[in-house]
Amino acid sequence: LAERAQDVYSKKCQANKTLTEVFEWALNEALNKYDPIIKAERAESKKKSVTVKAAPASKSDSTSQSVTDNKREHIPQHILNQVVLRDKGRCSFQNHGRRCHHRRFLDIHHIKPVKDGGQNTVKNLATLCETHHIYLHHKEEIDRSLALIRKLRLEQGIRG
Repeated sequence: LAERAQDVYSKKCQANKTLTEVFEWALNEALNKYDPIIKAERAESKKKSVTVKAAPASKSDSTSQSVTDNKREHIPQHILNQVVLRDKGRCSFQNHGRRCHHRRFLDIHHIKPVKDGGQNTVKNLATLCETHHIYLHHKEEIDRSLALIRKLRLEQGIRG
């Protein structure tokens, strides 16, 4: 696999390439294709370079969805890009003034849930790691369980 990649990259560059150069090229290609921060930066850059004025959508626009159809509205890519850039591709959960360090398996979370009228706005969206996303959705249940555990430990004289 490495030798094949070396052949492909060497042909592309019309020069012999070392495996180190091939590895660096392959990583850059992967990041350019899949890194949400790079994709968001590229989209924002394109948006700034294109100065097309769009006509305002009319209120009778057939693409607008009814709030009562019970389907979650797709979050527009330009909104997702702004959230990813603001949060720098990192979980935004904070506890005791410290921000979570996770950058893997990230989800977009509605701060005010859609079912309660929350909108797909940059202000209402947060980047969370899978653990903190689950925690926020089950916080009350988790907090009740932890309180019960603490109470039982106190009753049994167990510390820690």
